Amino acid sequence: SAFQIGKRPYVVGGAALLAGYIWCWASRQPRPVSAELMRFHRTEQLARLTELLGRRVRMHNRTAPSR
Repeated sequence: SAFQIGKRPYVVGGAALLAGYIWCWASRQPRPVSAELMRFHRTEQLARLTELLGRRVRMHNRTAPSR
């Protein structure tokens, strides 16, 4: 929802998304997808994040002055 706040409609979209998450959590709504699909999606996201961070570390090491 923090990412969504920067997109149109500004603030309202992010706040509505956050309110939806909180409502489902508070009312203990069952998830619409299987646990297997959630596990797969999280694994994919973690792999992409690891790759992105790895690229940034490598890029930083190339531009850092040698000692």
